[in-house]
Amino acid sequence: MFALDWDLSNLMNGAAAAPQEFHLTLDKLEQDIKQFKLEIPEMFGPYQNIMDALYEAESVVCCLTGENTSNSEATQLEARVNALRADFEKVKLKLDEMLLQMPESQYEKIASSLGQSRFYLDERRKNAKQKMPLDKESLVNDLSVSGLHGLMTLYFTYMGEIEFDLEGKKLNLSKLENLFYDPDRTVRIESLRVMEEELKKRESVFAQILNNLVDFRLRSYSARGWDDYLHETLQANRTSRKTVEAMWAAIAANKEPLVRFMKAKASLLGLNSLSYADYRASIGKGDQTKITYDDAANAIIDLFSEASPKMGAFAKRAIENQWVSASISDTKRAGGFCTNLPVSKESRILMTFSDSLSSQGTLAHELGHAFHNEAMKELPAMMRTVPYNLAETASTMCEMMVHDNAIRNAKGDKEKLFLLDDQLTDYMIFNMDLHSRFLFDSAFHEARKVGFISPSEISEMMVEAQREGFAGALDDYLPHFWAYKMHFYLTDAPFYNWTYTFGYLFSLGVYAKLRDSGAFEEKYIALLQDSGSMSAEELAKKHLGVDLTRIDFWQGAIDMLNGQIEEYIRLAKDI
Repeated sequence: MFALDWDLSNLMNGAAAAPQEFHLTLDKLEQDIKQFKLEIPEMFGPYQNIMDALYEAESVVCCLTGENTSNSEATQLEARVNALRADFEKVKLKLDEMLLQMPESQYEKIASSLGQSRFYLDERRKNAKQKMPLDKESLVNDLSVSGLHGLMTLYFTYMGEIEFDLEGKKLNLSKLENLFYDPDRTVRIESLRVMEEELKKRESVFAQILNNLVDFRLRSYSARGWDDYLHETLQANRTSRKTVEAMWAAIAANKEPLVRFMKAKASLLGLNSLSYADYRASIGKGDQTKITYDDAANAIIDLFSEASPKMGAFAKRAIENQWVSASISDTKRAGGFCTNLPVSKESRILMTFSDSLSSQGTLAHELGHAFHNEAMKELPAMMRTVPYNLAETASTMCEMMVHDNAIRNAKGDKEKLFLLDDQLTDYMIFNMDLHSRFLFDSAFHEARKVGFISPSEISEMMVEAQREGFAGALDDYLPHFWAYKMHFYLTDAPFYNWTYTFGYLFSLGVYAKLRDSGAFEEKYIALLQDSGSMSAEELAKKHLGVDLTRIDFWQGAIDMLNGQIEEYIRLAKDI
Protein backbone atom coordinates (compact mmCIF):
# COMPACT_ATOMS: atom_id res chain seq x y z
CA MET A 1 0.00 0.00 0.00
CA PHE A 2 1.14 3.52 -0.78
CA ALA A 3 1.51 6.05 2.03
CA LEU A 4 -1.10 8.83 2.08
CA ASP A 5 1.24 11.37 3.68
CA TRP A 6 4.40 12.90 2.29
CA ASP A 7 7.94 12.88 3.64
CA LEU A 8 9.60 16.30 3.94
CA SER A 9 12.53 15.21 6.09
CA ASN A 10 15.20 15.24 3.36
CA LEU A 11 14.34 18.63 1.86
CA MET A 12 16.75 21.56 2.20
CA ASN A 13 19.39 19.05 3.26
CA GLY A 14 17.19 18.03 6.19
CA ALA A 15 16.43 21.57 7.38
CA ALA A 16 12.75 21.31 6.40
CA ALA A 17 12.05 18.99 9.32
CA ALA A 18 13.28 21.38 12.04
CA PRO A 19 12.42 25.10 12.34
CA GLN A 20 15.78 25.89 13.97
CA GLU A 21 17.69 24.26 11.10
CA PHE A 22 15.43 26.02 8.63
CA HIS A 23 16.34 29.39 10.17
CA LEU A 24 20.05 28.54 9.96
CA THR A 25 19.65 27.70 6.29
CA LEU A 26 17.86 31.01 5.76
CA ASP A 27 20.71 32.78 7.61
CA LYS A 28 23.13 31.46 5.01
CA LEU A 29 20.83 32.38 2.16
CA GLU A 30 20.47 35.88 3.60
CA GLN A 31 24.25 36.25 3.68
CA ASP A 32 24.57 34.96 0.13
CA ILE A 33 22.12 37.59 -1.07
CA LYS A 34 23.76 40.40 0.90
CA GLN A 35 27.25 39.49 -0.29
CA PHE A 36 26.24 38.91 -3.89
CA LYS A 37 28.27 40.92 -6.38
CA LEU A 38 27.01 41.95 -9.78
CA GLU A 39 30.11 41.00 -11.68
CA ILE A 40 29.58 39.54 -15.14
CA PRO A 41 30.20 36.74 -16.06
CA GLU A 42 31.36 35.46 -12.63
CA MET A 43 27.97 36.23 -11.11
CA PHE A 44 25.87 33.72 -13.07
CA GLY A 45 26.83 30.64 -11.01
CA PRO A 46 26.11 32.17 -7.57
CA TYR A 47 23.06 33.96 -8.99
CA GLN A 48 21.48 30.70 -10.10
CA ASN A 49 22.40 29.01 -6.82
CA ILE A 50 20.45 31.69 -4.99
CA MET A 51 17.54 31.27 -7.39
CA ASP A 52 17.36 27.57 -6.56
CA ALA A 53 17.91 27.93 -2.80
CA LEU A 54 15.23 30.61 -2.51
CA TYR A 55 12.76 28.63 -4.60
CA GLU A 56 13.34 25.54 -2.46
CA ALA A 57 12.77 27.55 0.74
CA GLU A 58 9.53 28.96 -0.67
CA SER A 59 8.41 25.47 -1.69
CA VAL A 60 9.09 24.01 1.74
CA VAL A 61 7.14 26.83 3.39
CA CYS A 62 4.33 26.17 0.95
CA CYS A 63 4.32 22.52 2.05
CA LEU A 64 4.36 23.38 5.76
CA THR A 65 1.54 25.90 5.54
CA GLY A 66 -0.36 23.68 3.12
CA GLU A 67 -0.45 20.70 5.46
CA ASN A 68 -1.33 22.90 8.45
CA THR A 69 -2.83 26.33 7.83
CA SER A 70 -2.48 27.16 11.54
CA ASN A 71 1.24 26.35 11.76
CA SER A 72 2.56 29.50 13.45
CA GLU A 73 6.22 28.51 13.03
CA ALA A 74 5.66 28.03 9.30
CA THR A 75 3.94 31.41 9.13
CA GLN A 76 7.03 33.03 10.69
CA LEU A 77 9.27 31.21 8.24
CA GLU A 78 7.03 32.33 5.40
CA ALA A 79 7.39 35.96 6.45
CA ARG A 80 11.15 35.61 6.53
CA VAL A 81 11.32 33.87 3.15
CA ASN A 82 9.11 36.60 1.67
CA ALA A 83 11.54 39.19 2.97
CA LEU A 84 14.46 37.30 1.39
CA ARG A 85 12.53 37.15 -1.86
CA ALA A 86 12.13 40.92 -1.70
CA ASP A 87 15.89 41.31 -1.08
CA PHE A 88 16.68 39.13 -4.08
CA GLU A 89 14.21 41.08 -6.20
CA LYS A 90 16.34 44.14 -5.45
CA VAL A 91 19.37 42.27 -6.79
CA LYS A 92 17.38 41.49 -9.93
CA LEU A 93 16.42 45.13 -10.30
CA LYS A 94 20.07 46.12 -10.07
CA LEU A 95 20.88 43.50 -12.70
CA ASP A 96 18.17 44.98 -14.90
CA GLU A 97 19.67 48.45 -14.51
CA MET A 98 23.12 47.11 -15.38
CA LEU A 99 21.74 45.40 -18.49
CA LEU A 100 19.98 48.59 -19.59
CA GLN A 101 23.09 50.71 -19.22
CA MET A 102 25.39 48.23 -20.92
CA PRO A 103 26.56 49.09 -24.48
CA GLU A 104 24.91 46.90 -27.10
CA SER A 105 28.18 45.32 -28.24
CA GLN A 106 29.13 44.37 -24.67
CA TYR A 107 25.66 43.01 -23.93
CA GLU A 108 25.64 40.92 -27.10
CA LYS A 109 29.01 39.40 -26.24
CA ILE A 110 27.89 38.42 -22.74
CA ALA A 111 24.46 37.16 -23.81
CA SER A 112 25.90 35.07 -26.65
CA SER A 113 28.23 33.31 -24.24
CA LEU A 114 25.25 31.95 -22.29
CA GLY A 115 23.82 29.84 -25.10
CA GLN A 116 20.09 29.23 -24.71
CA SER A 117 20.24 30.76 -21.21
CA ARG A 118 20.55 34.15 -22.91
CA PHE A 119 16.75 34.07 -23.24
CA TYR A 120 16.60 34.89 -19.52
CA LEU A 121 18.82 37.95 -19.91
CA ASP A 122 17.08 39.10 -23.09
CA GLU A 123 13.73 38.86 -21.33
CA ARG A 124 14.92 40.75 -18.25
CA ARG A 125 16.41 43.50 -20.40
CA LYS A 126 13.26 43.82 -22.50
CA ASN A 127 10.95 43.89 -19.47
CA ALA A 128 13.21 46.37 -17.63
CA LYS A 129 12.62 48.88 -20.41
CA GLN A 130 8.92 48.80 -19.51
CA LYS A 131 9.41 49.57 -15.81
CA MET A 132 10.10 52.57 -13.60
CA PRO A 133 13.59 53.68 -12.56
CA LEU A 134 15.37 51.40 -10.09
CA ASP A 135 14.63 53.45 -6.96
CA LYS A 136 10.89 53.48 -7.64
CA GLU A 137 10.74 49.80 -8.53
CA SER A 138 12.65 49.02 -5.33
CA LEU A 139 10.13 51.03 -3.32
CA VAL A 140 7.17 49.21 -4.87
CA ASN A 141 8.96 45.92 -4.24
CA ASP A 142 9.47 46.79 -0.55
CA LEU A 143 5.89 47.97 -0.09
CA SER A 144 4.59 44.80 -1.73
CA VAL A 145 5.90 42.59 1.07
CA SER A 146 3.44 43.78 3.71
CA GLY A 147 1.08 45.44 1.24
CA LEU A 148 0.22 43.44 -1.87
CA HIS A 149 1.57 40.05 -0.76
CA GLY A 150 0.43 40.69 2.80
CA LEU A 151 -3.13 40.92 1.50
CA MET A 152 -2.78 37.51 -0.11
CA THR A 153 -1.44 36.03 3.14
CA LEU A 154 -4.33 37.64 5.02
CA TYR A 155 -6.82 36.02 2.63
CA PHE A 156 -5.37 32.53 3.06
CA THR A 157 -5.10 32.92 6.84
CA TYR A 158 -8.64 34.25 7.19
CA MET A 159 -10.14 31.62 4.90
CA GLY A 160 -8.18 28.87 6.65
CA GLU A 161 -9.69 29.81 10.03
CA ILE A 162 -13.32 29.80 8.88
CA GLU A 163 -15.44 26.91 10.09
CA PHE A 164 -18.53 25.98 8.11
CA ASP A 165 -21.45 24.58 10.09
CA LEU A 166 -23.01 21.66 8.22
CA GLU A 167 -25.72 19.91 10.21
CA GLY A 168 -23.93 20.64 13.47
CA LYS A 169 -20.50 19.61 12.20
CA LYS A 170 -17.76 22.22 11.97
CA LEU A 171 -15.81 21.78 8.73
CA ASN A 172 -12.90 23.69 7.28
CA LEU A 173 -13.04 24.64 3.60
CA SER A 174 -10.99 21.62 2.51
CA LYS A 175 -13.48 19.16 4.01
CA LEU A 176 -16.51 21.14 2.87
CA GLU A 177 -15.10 21.35 -0.64
CA ASN A 178 -15.07 17.55 -0.95
CA LEU A 179 -18.83 17.56 -0.46
CA PHE A 180 -19.35 19.74 -3.54
CA TYR A 181 -18.83 16.56 -5.59
CA ASP A 182 -20.82 14.16 -3.41
CA PRO A 183 -22.97 11.62 -5.33
CA ASP A 184 -25.95 12.75 -3.22
CA ARG A 185 -27.44 15.89 -4.77
CA THR A 186 -28.91 17.07 -1.48
CA VAL A 187 -25.42 17.00 0.07
CA ARG A 188 -23.99 19.03 -2.84
CA ILE A 189 -26.74 21.62 -2.63
CA GLU A 190 -26.54 21.92 1.14
CA SER A 191 -22.73 22.21 1.26
CA LEU A 192 -22.76 25.00 -1.33
CA ARG A 193 -25.60 26.73 0.50
CA VAL A 194 -23.65 26.61 3.75
CA MET A 195 -20.56 28.04 2.07
CA GLU A 196 -22.55 30.81 0.39
CA GLU A 197 -24.26 31.70 3.66
CA GLU A 198 -21.01 31.84 5.64
CA LEU A 199 -19.10 33.81 2.99
CA LYS A 200 -21.94 36.31 2.70
CA LYS A 201 -21.62 37.01 6.43
CA ARG A 202 -17.95 37.82 5.88
CA GLU A 203 -18.21 39.43 2.44
CA SER A 204 -17.14 42.86 3.63
CA VAL A 205 -13.74 41.49 4.70
CA PHE A 206 -13.20 39.64 1.43
CA ALA A 207 -14.30 42.73 -0.51
CA GLN A 208 -11.76 44.87 1.34
CA ILE A 209 -8.98 42.39 0.60
CA LEU A 210 -9.81 42.04 -3.10
CA ASN A 211 -10.44 45.76 -3.67
CA ASN A 212 -7.19 46.79 -2.04
CA LEU A 213 -5.19 44.04 -3.68
CA VAL A 214 -6.33 45.00 -7.18
CA ASP A 215 -6.01 48.72 -6.41
CA PHE A 216 -2.39 48.23 -5.36
CA ARG A 217 -1.78 46.32 -8.58
CA LEU A 218 -3.45 48.91 -10.82
CA ARG A 219 -1.64 51.83 -9.18
CA SER A 220 1.67 50.05 -9.78
CA TYR A 221 0.72 49.47 -13.40
CA SER A 222 -0.22 53.11 -13.85
CA ALA A 223 3.10 54.27 -12.44
CA ARG A 224 4.86 52.10 -15.04
CA GLY A 225 2.71 53.38 -17.85
CA TRP A 226 0.94 50.06 -18.39
CA ASP A 227 -2.53 50.79 -19.72
CA ASP A 228 -3.52 47.15 -20.17
CA TYR A 229 -4.39 45.32 -16.95
CA LEU A 230 -3.38 42.11 -18.73
CA HIS A 231 0.17 43.42 -19.23
CA GLU A 232 1.68 41.60 -16.25
CA THR A 233 -0.01 38.25 -16.85
CA LEU A 234 0.81 38.30 -20.58
CA GLN A 235 4.42 39.24 -19.86
CA ALA A 236 4.75 36.63 -17.11
CA ASN A 237 3.31 33.93 -19.35
CA ARG A 238 5.34 34.96 -22.42
CA THR A 239 2.17 35.12 -24.46
CA SER A 240 0.71 37.85 -26.66
CA ARG A 241 -2.72 39.36 -26.18
CA LYS A 242 -3.49 38.30 -29.73
CA THR A 243 -2.98 34.65 -28.75
CA VAL A 244 -5.23 34.92 -25.68
CA GLU A 245 -7.91 36.72 -27.68
CA ALA A 246 -7.77 34.02 -30.37
CA MET A 247 -8.22 31.35 -27.71
CA TRP A 248 -11.24 33.04 -26.09
CA ALA A 249 -12.77 33.82 -29.49
CA ALA A 250 -12.67 30.14 -30.40
CA ILE A 251 -14.17 29.23 -27.03
CA ALA A 252 -16.96 31.81 -27.26
CA ALA A 253 -17.92 30.47 -30.69
CA ASN A 254 -18.25 26.91 -29.38
CA LYS A 255 -20.61 27.17 -26.41
CA GLU A 256 -23.57 25.53 -28.22
CA PRO A 257 -22.10 21.98 -28.24
CA LEU A 258 -21.34 22.33 -24.52
CA VAL A 259 -24.90 23.47 -23.82
CA ARG A 260 -26.14 20.31 -25.58
CA PHE A 261 -23.76 18.27 -23.45
CA MET A 262 -25.16 19.91 -20.32
CA LYS A 263 -28.71 19.07 -21.34
CA ALA A 264 -27.77 15.44 -21.95
CA LYS A 265 -25.93 15.30 -18.62
CA ALA A 266 -28.93 16.79 -16.82
CA SER A 267 -31.17 14.11 -18.33
CA LEU A 268 -28.83 11.35 -17.14
CA LEU A 269 -28.97 12.86 -13.64
CA GLY A 270 -32.78 12.85 -13.79
CA LEU A 271 -33.00 16.64 -14.05
CA ASN A 272 -34.50 19.03 -16.56
CA SER A 273 -31.39 21.23 -16.39
CA LEU A 274 -28.24 21.61 -14.30
CA SER A 275 -27.81 23.86 -11.29
CA TYR A 276 -24.42 25.07 -10.07
CA ALA A 277 -24.39 22.12 -7.66
CA ASP A 278 -24.80 19.65 -10.54
CA TYR A 279 -22.46 20.64 -13.34
CA ARG A 280 -19.47 18.81 -11.82
CA ALA A 281 -21.55 15.89 -10.55
CA SER A 282 -20.80 12.35 -11.65
CA ILE A 283 -23.49 10.52 -13.61
CA GLY A 284 -22.39 7.31 -11.90
CA LYS A 285 -24.06 6.12 -8.72
CA GLY A 286 -22.75 4.72 -5.46
CA ASP A 287 -19.71 2.48 -5.68
CA GLN A 288 -19.25 3.26 -9.42
CA THR A 289 -17.66 6.53 -8.39
CA LYS A 290 -15.30 4.99 -5.82
CA ILE A 291 -11.63 4.30 -6.40
CA THR A 292 -9.02 3.80 -3.70
CA TYR A 293 -5.78 5.76 -3.62
CA ASP A 294 -3.74 2.61 -4.29
CA ASP A 295 -5.86 1.66 -7.31
CA ALA A 296 -5.77 5.21 -8.65
CA ALA A 297 -2.00 5.47 -8.25
CA ASN A 298 -1.34 2.10 -9.87
CA ALA A 299 -3.63 2.93 -12.79
CA ILE A 300 -1.81 6.22 -13.35
CA ILE A 301 1.57 4.48 -13.30
CA ASP A 302 0.36 1.95 -15.87
CA LEU A 303 -1.22 4.55 -18.15
CA PHE A 304 1.79 6.85 -18.00
CA SER A 305 4.01 3.89 -18.83
CA GLU A 306 2.01 3.12 -21.99
CA ALA A 307 2.72 6.58 -23.35
CA SER A 308 6.24 6.94 -21.97
CA PRO A 309 8.29 4.44 -19.93
CA LYS A 310 10.15 7.37 -18.36
CA MET A 311 6.91 8.98 -17.21
CA GLY A 312 5.64 5.72 -15.74
CA ALA A 313 8.87 5.01 -13.88
CA PHE A 314 8.91 8.56 -12.57
CA ALA A 315 5.32 8.42 -11.29
CA LYS A 316 6.08 5.15 -9.50
CA ARG A 317 9.17 6.65 -7.85
CA ALA A 318 7.33 9.80 -6.76
CA ILE A 319 4.47 7.86 -5.17
CA GLU A 320 6.64 5.21 -3.54
CA ASN A 321 9.04 7.83 -2.14
CA GLN A 322 6.19 9.72 -0.49
CA TRP A 323 6.22 12.89 -2.54
CA VAL A 324 2.42 13.07 -2.22
CA SER A 325 0.22 14.21 0.66
CA ALA A 326 -3.20 12.75 -0.16
CA SER A 327 -4.84 12.27 3.24
CA ILE A 328 -7.91 14.12 4.47
CA SER A 329 -7.05 16.45 7.33
CA ASP A 330 -8.71 19.14 9.45
CA THR A 331 -5.61 21.32 9.14
CA LYS A 332 -4.90 20.94 5.42
CA ARG A 333 -5.31 23.77 2.93
CA ALA A 334 -8.11 23.43 0.40
CA GLY A 335 -7.24 22.58 -3.20
CA GLY A 336 -4.05 21.05 -4.46
CA PHE A 337 -0.62 21.94 -5.77
CA CYS A 338 2.71 20.58 -6.93
CA THR A 339 5.80 22.48 -5.89
CA ASN A 340 9.31 22.11 -7.27
CA LEU A 341 12.38 21.63 -5.04
CA PRO A 342 15.30 22.43 -7.35
CA VAL A 343 18.08 21.88 -4.79
CA SER A 344 16.73 18.48 -3.73
CA LYS A 345 15.78 17.79 -7.39
CA GLU A 346 12.37 16.52 -6.27
CA SER A 347 8.77 17.73 -6.11
CA ARG A 348 6.00 17.57 -3.52
CA ILE A 349 2.28 17.27 -4.17
CA LEU A 350 -0.54 18.27 -1.83
CA MET A 351 -4.12 17.20 -2.44
CA THR A 352 -7.06 15.68 -0.61
CA PHE A 353 -7.87 12.28 -2.11
CA SER A 354 -11.59 11.50 -1.87
CA ASP A 355 -11.78 8.00 -3.43
CA SER A 356 -13.13 9.44 -6.68
CA LEU A 357 -12.20 9.57 -10.36
CA SER A 358 -11.95 13.33 -9.94
CA SER A 359 -9.25 12.84 -7.32
CA GLN A 360 -7.46 10.41 -9.61
CA GLY A 361 -7.46 13.12 -12.26
CA THR A 362 -6.04 15.59 -9.76
CA LEU A 363 -3.25 13.18 -8.84
CA ALA A 364 -2.38 12.67 -12.52
CA HIS A 365 -2.49 16.44 -13.03
CA GLU A 366 -0.06 17.14 -10.21
CA LEU A 367 2.23 14.29 -11.23
CA GLY A 368 2.33 15.94 -14.65
CA HIS A 369 3.71 19.06 -13.01
CA ALA A 370 6.24 16.92 -11.18
CA PHE A 371 7.36 15.20 -14.39
CA HIS A 372 7.83 18.62 -15.98
CA ASN A 373 10.13 19.49 -13.08
CA GLU A 374 11.93 16.18 -13.55
CA ALA A 375 12.49 16.80 -17.27
CA MET A 376 14.14 20.14 -16.51
CA LYS A 377 16.02 19.43 -13.30
CA GLU A 378 19.50 19.30 -14.86
CA LEU A 379 19.07 22.53 -16.85
CA PRO A 380 20.56 25.82 -15.59
CA ALA A 381 18.17 27.72 -13.31
CA MET A 382 17.84 30.51 -15.86
CA MET A 383 16.35 27.97 -18.29
CA ARG A 384 13.83 26.64 -15.76
CA THR A 385 11.64 29.73 -15.36
CA VAL A 386 8.49 28.18 -16.82
CA PRO A 387 5.40 30.42 -17.06
CA TYR A 388 2.12 29.19 -15.60
CA ASN A 389 0.36 28.58 -18.90
CA LEU A 390 3.12 26.29 -20.17
CA ALA A 391 3.49 24.64 -16.77
CA GLU A 392 -0.22 23.78 -16.97
CA THR A 393 0.41 22.12 -20.32
CA ALA A 394 2.28 19.19 -18.79
CA SER A 395 -0.20 18.70 -15.97
CA THR A 396 -3.39 18.86 -18.02
CA MET A 397 -1.82 16.64 -20.65
CA CYS A 398 -1.12 13.91 -18.09
CA GLU A 399 -4.64 14.22 -16.72
CA MET A 400 -5.97 13.95 -20.27
CA MET A 401 -3.85 10.89 -21.00
CA VAL A 402 -5.44 9.09 -18.06
CA HIS A 403 -8.94 9.95 -19.32
CA ASP A 404 -8.14 9.14 -22.96
CA ASN A 405 -6.66 5.73 -22.18
CA ALA A 406 -9.52 4.86 -19.85
CA ILE A 407 -12.10 5.75 -22.52
CA ARG A 408 -10.33 3.66 -25.16
CA ASN A 409 -10.25 0.66 -22.81
CA ALA A 410 -13.81 1.06 -21.52
CA LYS A 411 -15.70 -2.18 -20.94
CA GLY A 412 -19.00 -1.46 -22.61
CA ASP A 413 -21.03 1.61 -23.46
CA LYS A 414 -22.04 2.40 -19.87
CA GLU A 415 -18.45 2.65 -18.70
CA LYS A 416 -17.48 4.62 -21.80
CA LEU A 417 -20.34 7.07 -21.19
CA PHE A 418 -19.26 7.46 -17.56
CA LEU A 419 -15.65 8.19 -18.56
CA LEU A 420 -16.68 10.54 -21.37
CA ASP A 421 -18.78 12.45 -18.86
CA ASP A 422 -15.75 12.89 -16.64
CA GLN A 423 -13.63 14.17 -19.55
CA LEU A 424 -16.31 16.44 -21.02
CA THR A 425 -17.06 17.89 -17.59
CA ASP A 426 -13.41 18.98 -17.54
CA TYR A 427 -13.92 20.52 -20.99
CA MET A 428 -16.94 22.40 -19.62
CA ILE A 429 -14.92 23.62 -16.64
CA PHE A 430 -12.01 24.90 -18.73
CA ASN A 431 -14.11 26.51 -21.45
CA MET A 432 -17.08 27.72 -19.41
CA ASP A 433 -16.23 27.97 -15.71
CA LEU A 434 -12.72 29.34 -16.28
CA HIS A 435 -14.01 31.62 -19.01
CA SER A 436 -16.40 33.07 -16.44
CA ARG A 437 -13.49 33.65 -14.06
CA PHE A 438 -11.55 35.50 -16.75
CA LEU A 439 -14.62 37.61 -17.55
CA PHE A 440 -15.04 38.43 -13.84
CA ASP A 441 -11.37 39.25 -13.36
CA SER A 442 -11.48 41.55 -16.40
CA ALA A 443 -14.69 43.26 -15.31
CA PHE A 444 -13.41 43.72 -11.76
CA HIS A 445 -10.10 45.26 -12.86
CA GLU A 446 -11.92 47.57 -15.25
CA ALA A 447 -14.41 48.69 -12.58
CA ARG A 448 -11.72 49.09 -9.90
CA LYS A 449 -10.07 51.79 -12.01
CA VAL A 450 -13.10 53.94 -11.14
CA GLY A 451 -13.43 53.22 -7.43
CA PHE A 452 -14.22 50.81 -4.59
CA ILE A 453 -16.63 48.02 -5.51
CA SER A 454 -19.14 46.99 -2.85
CA PRO A 455 -19.68 43.33 -1.91
CA SER A 456 -23.12 43.27 -3.55
CA GLU A 457 -21.72 44.76 -6.75
CA ILE A 458 -18.92 42.20 -6.79
CA SER A 459 -21.43 39.37 -6.40
CA GLU A 460 -23.56 40.79 -9.22
CA MET A 461 -20.45 41.00 -11.38
CA MET A 462 -19.63 37.39 -10.51
CA VAL A 463 -23.09 36.11 -11.43
CA GLU A 464 -23.08 38.02 -14.72
CA ALA A 465 -19.69 36.54 -15.61
CA GLN A 466 -20.90 33.04 -14.72
CA ARG A 467 -24.05 33.53 -16.78
CA GLU A 468 -22.02 34.54 -19.83
CA GLY A 469 -19.37 31.88 -19.27
CA PHE A 470 -21.97 29.11 -19.02
CA ALA A 471 -24.04 30.57 -21.86
CA GLY A 472 -27.01 30.92 -19.51
CA ALA A 473 -27.34 27.15 -19.26
CA LEU A 474 -27.35 26.79 -15.44
CA ASP A 475 -30.44 27.16 -13.25
CA ASP A 476 -28.51 29.17 -10.66
CA TYR A 477 -25.07 30.56 -9.94
CA LEU A 478 -22.68 31.10 -7.03
CA PRO A 479 -22.60 34.83 -6.14
CA HIS A 480 -19.73 34.55 -3.64
CA PHE A 481 -17.49 32.44 -5.84
CA TRP A 482 -15.20 35.50 -5.90
CA ALA A 483 -14.63 35.13 -2.15
CA TYR A 484 -14.26 31.34 -2.27
CA LYS A 485 -11.81 30.92 -5.16
CA MET A 486 -8.25 31.54 -4.02
CA HIS A 487 -6.94 32.20 -7.54
CA PHE A 488 -8.38 35.72 -7.53
CA TYR A 489 -6.06 36.51 -4.61
CA LEU A 490 -2.75 35.23 -5.97
CA THR A 491 -0.51 38.29 -6.04
CA ASP A 492 2.36 36.69 -7.94
CA ALA A 493 0.01 35.42 -10.64
CA PRO A 494 -2.74 37.88 -11.61
CA PHE A 495 -5.39 36.48 -13.97
CA TYR A 496 -4.13 33.03 -13.07
CA ASN A 497 -7.24 31.20 -14.29
CA TRP A 498 -6.83 31.70 -18.04
CA THR A 499 -3.54 29.82 -17.92
CA TYR A 500 -5.42 26.60 -17.08
CA THR A 501 -7.61 26.91 -20.17
CA PHE A 502 -4.56 27.70 -22.28
CA GLY A 503 -2.72 24.69 -20.90
CA TYR A 504 -5.74 22.45 -21.40
CA LEU A 505 -6.30 23.31 -25.06
CA PHE A 506 -2.59 23.56 -25.83
CA SER A 507 -2.19 20.09 -24.30
CA LEU A 508 -4.76 18.73 -26.72
CA GLY A 509 -2.73 20.17 -29.58
CA VAL A 510 0.53 18.77 -28.22
CA TYR A 511 -0.99 15.33 -27.57
CA ALA A 512 -2.62 15.17 -31.01
CA LYS A 513 0.57 16.25 -32.77
CA LEU A 514 3.00 14.06 -30.88
CA ARG A 515 1.16 10.88 -29.85
CA ASP A 516 1.26 9.39 -33.35
CA SER A 517 4.67 10.81 -34.27
CA GLY A 518 6.52 7.61 -33.45
CA ALA A 519 8.78 9.35 -30.94
CA PHE A 520 6.35 10.78 -28.38
CA GLU A 521 8.59 10.49 -25.33
CA GLU A 522 11.62 12.12 -26.93
CA LYS A 523 9.67 14.96 -28.56
CA TYR A 524 7.52 15.61 -25.50
CA ILE A 525 10.51 15.87 -23.16
CA ALA A 526 12.24 18.18 -25.67
CA LEU A 527 9.20 20.45 -25.65
CA LEU A 528 9.13 20.50 -21.84
CA GLN A 529 12.83 21.33 -21.69
CA ASP A 530 12.35 24.32 -24.00
CA SER A 531 9.35 25.63 -22.06
CA GLY A 532 11.55 27.78 -19.80
CA SER A 533 13.43 29.54 -22.57
CA MET A 534 10.91 30.41 -25.28
CA SER A 535 7.69 32.35 -25.69
CA ALA A 536 4.53 30.28 -26.04
CA GLU A 537 4.33 31.22 -29.71
CA GLU A 538 7.95 30.24 -30.37
CA LEU A 539 7.55 26.93 -28.54
CA ALA A 540 4.46 26.01 -30.54
CA LYS A 541 6.11 26.97 -33.81
CA LYS A 542 9.28 24.95 -33.12
CA HIS A 543 7.77 21.77 -31.72
CA LEU A 544 4.31 21.69 -33.31
CA GLY A 545 4.63 23.86 -36.39
CA VAL A 546 1.52 25.89 -35.48
CA ASP A 547 0.62 29.58 -35.02
CA LEU A 548 -1.10 30.26 -31.67
CA THR A 549 -2.35 33.68 -32.75
CA ARG A 550 -4.67 32.03 -35.27
CA ILE A 551 -8.10 30.84 -34.17
CA ASP A 552 -7.76 27.68 -36.25
CA PHE A 553 -5.23 26.14 -33.85
CA TRP A 554 -7.63 26.52 -30.93
CA GLN A 555 -10.60 25.47 -33.05
CA GLY A 556 -8.75 22.30 -34.00
CA ALA A 557 -8.32 21.37 -30.34
CA ILE A 558 -11.97 22.20 -29.58
CA ASP A 559 -13.19 20.14 -32.55
CA MET A 560 -11.65 17.04 -30.94
CA LEU A 561 -13.74 17.65 -27.83
CA ASN A 562 -16.91 18.54 -29.76
CA GLY A 563 -16.60 15.18 -31.51
CA GLN A 564 -16.64 13.50 -28.10
CA ILE A 565 -19.82 15.41 -27.23
CA GLU A 566 -21.58 13.85 -30.22
CA GLU A 567 -20.46 10.41 -29.03
CA TYR A 568 -21.65 11.20 -25.51
CA ILE A 569 -25.11 12.30 -26.67
CA ARG A 570 -25.44 9.16 -28.85
CA LEU A 571 -24.51 6.90 -25.95
CA ALA A 572 -26.79 8.79 -23.54
CA LYS A 573 -29.77 8.12 -25.81
CA ASP A 574 -28.97 4.41 -26.08
CA ILE A 575 -28.40 3.74 -22.38
